Amino acid sequence: MWLRRQSGSAGDLEGKANANVVWDEDAAETFPSRPVRIAFVLVVHGRASRQFQRLFKAIYHVSHFYYIHVDQRSNYLHRQVRTLASQYPNVRVTPWRMATIWGGASLLTMYLRAMADLLAMRDWSWDFFINLSAADYPIRYERRTP
Repeated sequence: MWLRRQSGSAGDLEGKANANVVWDEDAAETFPSRPVRIAFVLVVHGRASRQFQRLFKAIYHVSHFYYIHVDQRSNYLHRQVRTLASQYPNVRVTPWRMATIWGGASLLTMYLRAMADLLAMRDWSWDFFINLSAADYPIRYERRTP
């Protein structure tokens, strides 16, 4: 349900429901004119190839974008991720790599740089940003219809 304010006077609020505010129950069933597009920044490291592939399969949708950073110390995984990214037009691997430490300033620096890259990509029009690591996994699946 969505709360919608009607035009008119402010009404008096002396412990009564405001007559200018109504619940629009039909609004919950309407869909936006275009689908919401999410830019995912995926951060992977080590030899977490199967974890990454499992996560990617669970969250992939043709309407979203995927920007993947592979830790500088994970060359084998970087080759695998680049191969996967080459198969999808909405998946890119960062052209730069950093050695990140969980909870450290290097991780924040990496995320800020990735966000700056996403903002500079004029061909990717996204609405929301979500950062995930290979250790994350969704508890709810997105509908598969585009």
